[in-house]
Amino acid sequence: MKIHFMGIGGCGVSGLALMAKDKGYSVSGCDISESPYYKMVASKGIECYAGHSEKHLDKVDLLVKSSAVPDHHPEVQEAISKGIKVYDRGAFLGQLLKNDIVIGVAGSHGKTTTSWILYHILTAAGLQPSIYAGGKSEGITNINASKPVIVELDESDGTVFDMDPEILLINNLEFEHADYFRSESNMRILFERYLMKREKRRLIIGRGFEPGDSLCNLFDAISFPSTSEIENKKGFENTSEHTFTYSNGSWNMIFNGNEYFAGTEKDAPHILQNRFAALTAASLYLSGEGIAVPSFTPDFWETIPGVDRRFQ
Repeated sequence: MKIHFMGIGGCGVSGLALMAKDKGYSVSGCDISESPYYKMVASKGIECYAGHSEKHLDKVDLLVKSSAVPDHHPEVQEAISKGIKVYDRGAFLGQLLKNDIVIGVAGSHGKTTTSWILYHILTAAGLQPSIYAGGKSEGITNINASKPVIVELDESDGTVFDMDPEILLINNLEFEHADYFRSESNMRILFERYLMKREKRRLIIGRGFEPGDSLCNLFDAISFPSTSEIENKKGFENTSEHTFTYSNGSWNMIFNGNEYFAGTEKDAPHILQNRFAALTAASLYLSGEGIAVPSFTPDFWETIPGVDRRFQ
């Protein structure tokens, strides 16, 4: 099967194209400019075209488009006229990973960083996780290895609702993307409907903003300290076996009777929040697999590479 990706120069579609290629599909793509992501996928052997044209659809079986590409685009309309199935990026991601074990990371702040922290924790536990993220770490935007698949989800266009991960981590949720959600109440309603369909899945929601706080309470989700709680050196205890404590300048997570070092009072609150989020998700997955959560020294956190932001 040949899949053509419109908007392959974007951070999300480029990673998705590479994932499809790694899964054995024949892949091509196009974009209006040759961005760094465009050049990166081209260097991986993917046939890329500068600009858009109906000619790109020769022998194509499936068209996947960025959310920035409108349905009335001539290339999209040509695909429809030829009977080629058209998917938005998020919907295709859900289809591509429907048989995989997925840990989804969503939220308004820190989801790219948290996704990569989670990747390194699971790697430290001896696993070979795959990752599909919206930002690069050491020049890498995705890794297709083994299970689980860590996926950074995008709420900006509602594509988060196309995924049904085994573990869903919502780092935090603050009203934004008004062009899609229109209002805070509508954002909460859409997430409520989505989460109600996931009652048998494991759910983690960070607090500190609305509507995330309301959703956390409504669904009795596992949580972790908010940035304000960290600033005030206030721990947090779940009804699950996750407890977060501050003592003698250090922050720790207690899980299954074991204590895991997360950082010190010298670390920025948002960094500690991201680490706690990743530790919580990792502990849920690893305990389900019968694998111990690795212990962490201060040096471990310093070895995790930084993340290149998408607009850098």
